[in-house]
Amino acid sequence: MVKVKAENLKTKEEKKIVNLKTRPPIVTILGHVDQGKTTLLDYLRQTKVAEKEVGGITQRIGADEIKFSFGPNKELKRITFIDTPGHEIFTKLRERGAAVADFVLLLIAIDDGVKPQTIESIEFLKAFELPFIVVLNKIDKKGFDPNRIFQNLNDRGVVVEDWGGNVPVVKISAKTGENIDQLLEMITIMAELKELNYDPDQPASGFVLEAVRDAQKGIIVSVVIQAGRLEIGDSIATATASAKVKFMENNQNQRLDLIEPSAAALIGGFKNLPLVGEIFRFSTEASLNEVQSNLIEEEAKTRQKYIIGVKPNLSQAETDEDVYWFNLKADSLGSLEALEKIIRKIGQEKNLNFKIVKADLGLIGSDDLRLIKSDRYFLVAFNIRTNKEVRDQIKDLKINFFDGDVIYELENKVTQKLEKANVEAESAVELNVLAVFNRLKNKQTIGGEVVSGPIKSNQSFKIIRAEAEIGVGKILSLEKDKKSTRQINQGLGGFIVGADVEIKTGDRLVVK
Repeated sequence: MVKVKAENLKTKEEKKIVNLKTRPPIVTILGHVDQGKTTLLDYLRQTKVAEKEVGGITQRIGADEIKFSFGPNKELKRITFIDTPGHEIFTKLRERGAAVADFVLLLIAIDDGVKPQTIESIEFLKAFELPFIVVLNKIDKKGFDPNRIFQNLNDRGVVVEDWGGNVPVVKISAKTGENIDQLLEMITIMAELKELNYDPDQPASGFVLEAVRDAQKGIIVSVVIQAGRLEIGDSIATATASAKVKFMENNQNQRLDLIEPSAAALIGGFKNLPLVGEIFRFSTEASLNEVQSNLIEEEAKTRQKYIIGVKPNLSQAETDEDVYWFNLKADSLGSLEALEKIIRKIGQEKNLNFKIVKADLGLIGSDDLRLIKSDRYFLVAFNIRTNKEVRDQIKDLKINFFDGDVIYELENKVTQKLEKANVEAESAVELNVLAVFNRLKNKQTIGGEVVSGPIKSNQSFKIIRAEAEIGVGKILSLEKDKKSTRQINQGLGGFIVGADVEIKTGDRLVVK
């Protein structure tokens, strides 16, 4: 088995503790989308979460505590499972879940095999030296050879025990529950070998898994405890936020007074949103600044503040007509991370000149609607409810607005809009000459109307007169509303052009 590094939050003082208690293991599940991660957890906790997941994929981290009987004496055991998304956009969320975990289940559907997120997960497991179990799912489907998958894993440096290696493998059916008991037994044995302990008298510390802003309850934060005990009334701090714990709930929405290591819970009482993946520690009012300073120092090398809130220069925004401006809204920081990633991915794939001018949580406000006046302003909302009044305003202002609660569908909507815009731009870029002001050698100053754009600097064009091509030229510079610009999409403008023949009023300039 791959050796694991020291636990993330372990300190020198912890190692000296002798009054230790055993804590349950924290396990995360990695793998490709739709290969059965949520279905496995669904079986373990006997709920129907998989049916409720929008689009059939998990879109934010969920943590669940599973209780079961183990061994001949039917000893009660607990395991905390963290369910992480498999869609490629959610890389950060998967890494966050794995960073908290003691062990990882690398889930592979026997009928689907090793896929892109499987390979990504393997690289992550190697880089962080995390111990893991290969779990072959969907063995209820007959006619599939597991050796094909073992060969693919072997090619990537993962040799399972069935092939003489040291990586455990368990074959299961998350649908029927076949061999689930063997999987739980394997996790329990690994946990006992690792000797997962904690000091009950140590101040609480752990990780922030998710943070959301709820209209009724305020800021709600999903956490997992790694050391100590957390109680109602305790004060805790991350590098960027602090809280006095007002309430705690488990995954059944039951109120808790105390949570111990390896347990996950939703807590309320934060004054501002912590960042997902941040460490939190117990603090007092007197020690708050010191605790936060230490955490900031620890995380300075690995994190940057995520929320984007830079308001653009509006005059620049209105004249830079070749820039696509994006304003992103989401219900949680994890969702916002994913949304930002798909926009950057689209921008890079389409070779766009784009800027994310704002990224924030919560409902769409009036400032979002009037942030930029441009037909290249995109307002993209993920998991946000937008009422009819706001939608009507968006329609009246002719904003490019996209919303949804399935990340890959939202990605497709934005991509299709950009592709349509590019096709329209490439199909017929034309300028009607309305006035000619002067001519100096091969340069002319003209006024005209862009009937289908965009017209850009340095574009070459054909000169059409009476439906015949009479010459060629090049756009040297542009002005719109007496301001220099690099591009005009539509409407009136002034142009300095170079041409091999004299341009006259009534000519059409068609970009080649």
